Amino acid sequence: MKILAPVNSPEEAKLLLKQGALEFYCGLNPEVCLSSREQGIWLNRREPGKANLKGLEELKELVYVAHEGGAKVFLALNQPGYAAEVQKTMLELLQRLQESCRVDAYIVADPGLIMLLRGAFPDISIHVSSLAAVLNSAAVAFFKRLGVKRIIFPRYVPLEIMRTIIENSEKWAEEKSLLL
Repeated sequence: MKILAPVNSPEEAKLLLKQGALEFYCGLNPEVCLSSREQGIWLNRREPGKANLKGLEELKELVYVAHEGGAKVFLALNQPGYAAEVQKTMLELLQRLQESCRVDAYIVADPGLIMLLRGAFPDISIHVSSLAAVLNSAAVAFFKRLGVKRIIFPRYVPLEIMRTIIENSEKWAEEKSLLL
């Protein structure tokens, strides 16, 4: 079993590594990439300060700490949707991230953002956020076609239901492939 933990800082990650955490997720405070005209728009669904890092340097340090400890870091960009001007700003931010510190994956809820990221950065790993509410096999098949590596199911979905959804998504994708 892997322990996936939200983190606020590299120091917190060090403590969690000692407890066996192998995966971390976090967001970035809005000030990191948004200009003053875009204030109030968060990159993820957590308010600033809760599992959000203060800046790119702190994210870079977190990635270093995690990788040294054999863990991975996922950056949450999981708002249900983003305005076009925010998407442009996000692409610029992710370009800087790709050049300075590579997170292991991005957790995304918005299918439009997934397609935008796939086009701009075809080699990055994308996980579908639980906020996308993947609740059936067709949704799993849809996100697989978008090239996601992992589906994070909502917490309230029982394990047996998840298993059935995953199994049926393979069948659903095969049966519906003629319609695509």
